[in-house]
Amino acid sequence: EVIGGERVKVLDFGLAKLTDNIPEDQREALTKTGTILGTPTYMAPEQCRGERDVTDKIDVYALGIILFQLLAGRPPFQSRSAAEILAKHVYEAPPPVERVAAAPVNKDLSDLVARMLSKAPGDRPSMAAVSAQLERLGDGGLNAPGSAQAALAEQPTLLQPQRTAAV
Repeated sequence: EVIGGERVKVLDFGLAKLTDNIPEDQREALTKTGTILGTPTYMAPEQCRGERDVTDKIDVYALGIILFQLLAGRPPFQSRSAAEILAKHVYEAPPPVERVAAAPVNKDLSDLVARMLSKAPGDRPSMAAVSAQLERLGDGGLNAPGSAQAALAEQPTLLQPQRTAAV
């Protein structure tokens, strides 16, 4: 327990498949290579297509979706159907985050999010480049106009801790 009873949990940022301790006769039930896995809202185009050789650029794409959602209050692609969301990741360009955000978004931050959401993995920056860019944008301090932190903080309802009931 923590003071105030609040706890942060990070969920669904990737998938792991550990097979070392699973008996051979039970491995048939495991997900097979090439199967599409993930949460459609955060999946990169190459995951949506079921490509086998994905790289760490899928994490850059997922973080781009999260940043977009923090800035705009919604993910770039929405639908009632998971299949439609997958198709949008593959075929539709995301809207510029500054066009859908309620508050002004720093141009450099908007450009970074757009590059992170590039359809081609090779067009996305590395995670190290993303981190460096976010640090540069935040050099002005937490409340500096135009800093990454200030831009994200303008969406307070998305940054507030969420209370969930134990199931």
